[in-house]
Amino acid sequence: MKRLGALFAVLSAATAVWAQAQLPNVADVTGAVVSEAADVTIHVDQKYGDDANDGLSETAALKTLKAGMDKAVSELRNGKGVLLLIHPGVYRESLGSLTFGSGRTKPFVIQGTDAEHVVISGSDVFSDWKPYKEGIWQTAWPHNFGNNYHDWSAELIAHRCEMVFINGQPLRQVILETYAESGNQFISYAGFRKPEEVLTPGTFGVAERFENGDKIFICPPPGVDLSTARVEVAVRHTFMSLIAKDGVVFRNLTFQYFANRFLFPWTAEPVINFVGTINVLLENCRFYWNNGTPAGFSLPSLTVKKCDFSYNGGSGFSTGNGCQNMILEDTRTNFNGWRPFFGGDTDWFAGGVKHHQTRKQIVRRHQSVGNLTNGFWYDVHCKNIYVEELTVLFSYERGLTCEISYGPFLIVKSLLAFNRSHDLLYYTLGEFTFERNIVYGKTLDIDRAAVDWKWYPRPGDSHWELESFSPGHITVKQNVFSAAEDKLWLWDFNNNPSDPQYKEGYSAADNLYWHDSGSDAKRFFYGDWDGNTNGNFRGWLSWIGPARESNGQWLDPQFENPQNLDFRFKESSPLKAVECDYHAVAVDAEVLERTRRFFAWAGLGYAVPQGTLGGGSNCGAAVEASPSAVTEFRLYGNYPNPFNVSTLIAYDLAKDGWVRIEIFDLLGRRVALLADERQTQGRHTVRFDGGSLPSGAYLYRLSADGFCPTRKMLLIR
Repeated sequence: MKRLGALFAVLSAATAVWAQAQLPNVADVTGAVVSEAADVTIHVDQKYGDDANDGLSETAALKTLKAGMDKAVSELRNGKGVLLLIHPGVYRESLGSLTFGSGRTKPFVIQGTDAEHVVISGSDVFSDWKPYKEGIWQTAWPHNFGNNYHDWSAELIAHRCEMVFINGQPLRQVILETYAESGNQFISYAGFRKPEEVLTPGTFGVAERFENGDKIFICPPPGVDLSTARVEVAVRHTFMSLIAKDGVVFRNLTFQYFANRFLFPWTAEPVINFVGTINVLLENCRFYWNNGTPAGFSLPSLTVKKCDFSYNGGSGFSTGNGCQNMILEDTRTNFNGWRPFFGGDTDWFAGGVKHHQTRKQIVRRHQSVGNLTNGFWYDVHCKNIYVEELTVLFSYERGLTCEISYGPFLIVKSLLAFNRSHDLLYYTLGEFTFERNIVYGKTLDIDRAAVDWKWYPRPGDSHWELESFSPGHITVKQNVFSAAEDKLWLWDFNNNPSDPQYKEGYSAADNLYWHDSGSDAKRFFYGDWDGNTNGNFRGWLSWIGPARESNGQWLDPQFENPQNLDFRFKESSPLKAVECDYHAVAVDAEVLERTRRFFAWAGLGYAVPQGTLGGGSNCGAAVEASPSAVTEFRLYGNYPNPFNVSTLIAYDLAKDGWVRIEIFDLLGRRVALLADERQTQGRHTVRFDGGSLPSGAYLYRLSADGFCPTRKMLLIR
């Protein structure tokens, strides 16, 4: 069989030309254009500040965000650029709507000293818990959140917005007050379920009707002592709305535990709402464990860098009509979508990211993992989209979906793997280019293909009628399509197999196809959904035609260890020489660990390969909302293990203190000291480079506050 080494030896030079030819029109995309020239710095310090101060120095800081924001708005209206500097603390406030008058265009930077320790929380601490029944506690519930309305059907749990956290760990909500459904709404009260009959350890429920006592009930996990535990309950829906501001920066801030309502993604109730605002920069901000979609962007000139939108009930974030000139770089949207998932609606409702009517967008190095819905979704009428080094793993539904959009799209150098439904779904698009990507299909518990090309006009559909178009040209070049389960490839005309424009518009070159079994029998489905051909690779090439699929190869790409998310190519791989032209990476070991924990919390245990990591699927929910979420010391297994030259070691610190990490050989001799310093509470990772050591087994030890575990690793040179 022909090897691809010679073919790809010239790939680096050739792809520069191909990429330039296929790029959407994004040359003028700038993202936010924002000045940070501040005339005034206003300090807010929850611990040491006082709202009677003027806030103009660290020693005269204000205490509350409200006082700081009021002063900032006043200075902006007086024509001054403002830096609002927020010092460490958990700020439990909501600021409402802000208008800026003549200060609309003045520089405004809202910045924490560091994102890990500057937390803006939608929760309050509830401490007056009284016994109700064995294992169940109760306290007064002064709120009446009601059932949120949304247009698509989902069970009642998806219409609620209460959340409870004990020592940073989320409890799962159980419905106590039931309602009958009518037209996707729950307005007719149907009855009350007694807490002692339905609550189990790790759950809570709310009785907000007067006749049921206006109570909130919790059933803590085993081992929790409520006399010392911190119980936080989400009570605020949103943080703030910015009205008609031109130029604002949010930096180094964490937003968590807001009870924002889960609605349609494009009409979501965001934690921060931008109304008539342009030129917005979000940098190094974190949105964790909010009930709905924490950020919805329908604004021009937006940059989102180094931000993390994870563990939210709705989408990580969404974009909508008016969102154009956007740059998204080095961001994450992981483990979102749990609210509709619990309501039984996972498919067409949310995504790790969901884009609508978004124009001129550049995406680089985005990660979307473990979302209980779709991973990364371009939903209707998106134009001029460039995506590079996208990673989408373990989506409960599809990985990357591109739907009903004119385009052009360029998806390049990305990794799609282990998504429960399709890894890639092309669904009725205009111009589309898919180049130098890795698709590893393992469709888990349902019978879907790793890749699905679908053309399906929808006359009368409001999405379609908004801006109808004809099929565009599909360009598929130098990709690696590999699968571990049944189907690899699906070409679907949706009851229109004679549509020549769709088939004639397809061109592919230099793609590599493989199945882990080595057999191509019945891996390719092509034609109409109801009567397609179930064939092999040669059958596919014959059907699509050599002019439209040139130099395709049935050949093993030889990944290092895809079950452990190591998609680097082996030394013997035909692609090793051009590995840098692909997103052929070994994903951080913690991604597997966090996915297992989150899926276990959600009631899923099947979707994550076990690999060589410890932890199993019953180790609780992964919570990264704040350092306080880490409540015990822990040393994780290194990754990769065995390793060649370098490996990562992760560990949890339950509190601040002195930390030492040492490496020993099997004779007890210390061969490396990786850390010997004071570190803060939370999750840490350190890299060990064994380049100067011989092959063999080594021990690594963590010493912190009397906690001294040791684990073994294997260096293979």
